[in-house]
Amino acid sequence: MRSAATLMTADVGCSICGALVPGYEVGRSRPVPAIQAFVEARDLDAAELCRACACGAVPSPCISLCALDDDKRCCRGCGRTVDEISGWSSMDTAQRCAVRLRLRASS
Repeated sequence: MRSAATLMTADVGCSICGALVPGYEVGRSRPVPAIQAFVEARDLDAAELCRACACGAVPSPCISLCALDDDKRCCRGCGRTVDEISGWSSMDTAQRCAVRLRLRASS
């Protein structure tokens, strides 16, 4: 567990998307209810959320290197499945968070 002093100075990765959160911003963004419920259900640290995730605007993992793997199931750039790519715009906040967590776990 990090000390309060460390949280104020060290940069951390967002609990959901992994984006770098500057130490001075940690804990400043209060999560919207859907995000709060998501992080509590998965025992994540709500204090370590980027502004986008805390607001429920979970960023797309797309890195503009779009190419399907040999099995034509996943993007080689972002790692999402074809269904996740095509359904991203209609996913709710929790579904987007789940995709981001899966991608972080597999990297």
